[in-house]
Amino acid sequence: MKYLLFLLGWPCTLLGQNLTYPQMVNGFVQQWKEVAISEMNRTGIPASVTLAQGIIESNAGHSPLAADASNFFGIKCHSDWKGKTYTYTDDKPDECFRSYDDPKDSWKDHSDFLKNQSRYNILFTYGPTDYKKWCNGLKDCGYATNPKYPEILINCIEHFNLHQYDLSGNDLVKWQQEHPQPAAGNDSALVKNNSPYGTNIGTSAVSSSSTGRTLLFNDIKMTLVKQDESLASIAKWYGLSEKRLRKYNDWGDEPVNLHPGDKIYLQPKRLRGDAETHMVQEGETMWFIAQQHGIRLSELYDKNLMTDGQQPATGAVLSLKNTVSKPPPLATAAQSLPEKQVASPSHLPAQQIPASGRTYLVKSGDTLYSISKKFDTTVDSLKTWNHLVGNTIYVGQTLKVQ
Repeated sequence: MKYLLFLLGWPCTLLGQNLTYPQMVNGFVQQWKEVAISEMNRTGIPASVTLAQGIIESNAGHSPLAADASNFFGIKCHSDWKGKTYTYTDDKPDECFRSYDDPKDSWKDHSDFLKNQSRYNILFTYGPTDYKKWCNGLKDCGYATNPKYPEILINCIEHFNLHQYDLSGNDLVKWQQEHPQPAAGNDSALVKNNSPYGTNIGTSAVSSSSTGRTLLFNDIKMTLVKQDESLASIAKWYGLSEKRLRKYNDWGDEPVNLHPGDKIYLQPKRLRGDAETHMVQEGETMWFIAQQHGIRLSELYDKNLMTDGQQPATGAVLSLKNTVSKPPPLATAAQSLPEKQVASPSHLPAQQIPASGRTYLVKSGDTLYSISKKFDTTVDSLKTWNHLVGNTIYVGQTLKVQ
C-alpha cells in the first residue's frame, strides 16, 4: 500500500514526519473516497459510513494492519479465507487477519461482509444518505460491543464532512454551494476540529477534548507530553487505560516519570524502526532507543541477538529493521544505566547529549527562524533534520536542532 501513498504525494510518507490527525484523515479520504463511493453504488452502504469505519479502525490507514496487510477494517481470517494472512496482536496475541495484495479488495470484502450476513439485512432497507440510521443500526445488529459506537461514527462523519460523499447530482451541487471548499492545502476542507478517534473501537470512545495533540511517527499514533502531565491524565485524555499505555510504551509495572516533550505512543509500536540502524550514544539504553525509533523493545532485543536487560556499548551500531548475524558490543557493568532511567535526550546532562540528538521543545511564539538563531543554524537545516515540508511547527513539538 505504501507505493500508493508516494504516488499521491502524501506527506506522511516522509521518514519521521509528524502529522496532525486531520492531515492523516485528509490524506486517507482523498485516497479512498472514490472507492467508498463505488462500493456505495454497488451495495448501498453509505460512503460516509464506510470511510468513517476505515478511518477509525485503521487509524486513517496508519495502523500496522493497514500498512502491512492493506486491511483497513480489521477483518479476521475465519475458516473460509483462502488468501494471504497476517499475524497481529489485537484483542488476543497473534490473531490471524486477512492480508490483501490489492488494497481495494479490503473495501470490497468489508462491503460483502455486511451484504452477505443475514443479521445486517435490516440496514439495507435504509437509504444511502441516512448515515445516522446506518450508524445506530450497525450497533443494534451487533457489529461492535462499544455502546458509543454510533456516536463515534456519527461524530467522525460530521467532523470531517464525510456525508457529502453520500450525495450525487443536484444534492451534491447544492451541498458544495452551501459549503465552499477552502484553498488547496488547507486541512479545514475536511475538518471541523482535530478530534482523534480511538483505534480500538471495542474499548475507546471519542475524546473530543484531545484536539490537536495526535501526531504520527513511524506510522504510529503518538502524542508529546505537556508540562505537569501524568500517565493517568494522558490516559484519561485519550480514553485509554493506563495499562494499555504501559504496554504500548514498554513500561511494565515500574513507576513512570514523564517530562515535557516525551513521546507517548497511543497504539502498539512497530516491529521495525523508522531507520535502518542506530549508533548508540553515551547514556542511551535499549528502552530509550526503542522509544525514539518507534520499535517494540522486545523486537529491538531480538533483532540484535541480545538478552533482555543487556545494554549496548557506546558507539555500537544497532539494527532497527533486520536481524544481525552477531550481537553488538555490550556495555560493562560500570557503564550500564537502569533500563528506563533516560526518557529522552533532553534529560541527559548537556555535555552528554550527542550533537545528532539534541532536541528543543517548541514553545508559544517560536518560529523556525527564531529557533534557528537560538541554536546558530538555518531554517533549511531544521526542516531537513525534522523532515518538515513547510514552515509550520506546533507548541509541544520536539525538534532536532543540531
